Order: sequence, then C-alpha cells, then structure tokens
Amino acid sequence: MSESAPQSELPTHNSSFGWPIAATIVAVALIVGAVFVVKSCIDVPIRVFNGVMNGIGLAFQPQISIQQTISLAVRGLDPKLELKVGEREVDAIVERTVETKWTGVKVGTTVTRLEVRGNRVQYIVPLAGIASQDEWEFVGNEHGGVLMVHLPSPSVDAQMVSVQTNPAMIKAEVDDQWLANVFVWQADGIDETKHMIREEAVKQASANVYLREAEVEAAPKIEALLQSALQSSLRPNVKVKVIWQR
Repeated sequence: MSESAPQSELPTHNSSFGWPIAATIVAVALIVGAVFVVKSCIDVPIRVFNGVMNGIGLAFQPQISIQQTISLAVRGLDPKLELKVGEREVDAIVERTVETKWTGVKVGTTVTRLEVRGNRVQYIVPLAGIASQDEWEFVGNEHGGVLMVHLPSPSVDAQMVSVQTNPAMIKAEVDDQWLANVFVWQADGIDETKHMIREEAVKQASANVYLREAEVEAAPKIEALLQSALQSSLRPNVKVKVIWQR
C-alpha cells in the first residue's frame, strides 16, 4: 500500500487580523483627506475672510470696503438712524378717579371716563445697530445667496402720537359719587384725563398683534431700500433679507 503524498500545509488566516489592517487604511485616508481640506482652505483668497468673521465677504464685489459700504447705505436711509416704517389708528379708553374731601373728611369720589377714537401712532425701527457689519450674515456662495440683516422689531414712537381732537370722536362720562356733586367748584376731571390718552394709545398700539403686523408691512419696504442702496456693491443674485429680533 503506497503512502499518499504529503499535502502542502497552507497558512490558516484568522479573519480577526483583517480589522486592524482595514482600520489603518481608513485612518491613513482620513489624514490624507484632512491635509487636502486644510490646503484648500489656505488657498481661499484672504480678502474673503479679512475682517469678515460671518462670511459676508462672499456677498460683495471684490475690493469693496464692506464696513464703509454698509454704514453709508444705512445712514442714507435716515440721518437720525430711526426709520419710520408705518402708522396706525388706535382707540384709547382711560378712567380717572379723584377723591373729594371736606375739612379732611372724604365725602365722595369723581370718576371720569374718557373714550377717544382715531388716535394715530407711528412705528419706527432703530438703524444704529445695523450700521455695523456684525449684524449681517450671508448664506450662499460667489454665485449668489441671501444677505440677512438683523433688525429690532418695530416699536411705537412715543414722541409722535397724534391725539384725536374731533369732538365727534370723543366720549366723556363723569360720575359724581356720594356728596361730590354738591360741590359745584369740583372739576369734572376731563382736561386732566385727556393727558392720559397719549400713554394709553402707545400701550394699545404696542400689543403683540399690532407689532407683528408692523413687521409684515415693514420687512419688504426695508429690504427694497437696502437692496437699492447696496446693489452696486453686491455680487449678482444676492438678495437682502430682514430678520426681526424680538
């Protein structure tokens, strides 16, 4: 009986040795990729990042002084940096109570209620903050995108309230309680109550629902003004967008 030829011994491969090799290959690939990423960032023109931490340099034409351009555009909208963006009519109802005393003893009260319809208020937006490029952001690339400006929400200008003077729009009620009506020299309080109308009109016009309406109406107007003021300095297909801060 002949002896069978000895079989060649083949090395046995343990599959567990394949994972360290694969991990090493992946790590090398990541390091090489990181080198290329760093190199690509270094190759980006310095003017894009020069003083522009939020990347708005991509929104403007080359060689433009961004800070100066923005400052001039904003001041061109309003020299006082307070842009009027709308107005509204509001009704105001106020009530004033005055005690009546005789020789130091309370003998009654006079309650004056005044309703004034059709008062007018103005809404303004302060612009001082956006004169700095720090309040601007850009989303896009050199081919176009959105240049966003962060603006405070509109507010009522307390210095520009027009109180209604038409008697047909004013209703006054005076209630003399207890013995107050026997003192003929006691004033009805209407003139004093009128001074409260301005403050109440501002309060009514500052309600959230009215402020949101003012935002909706003001945003496209401000966007159009800034777009026109900045157009010659912006890259093609860059659009200005207002973002309200609340």
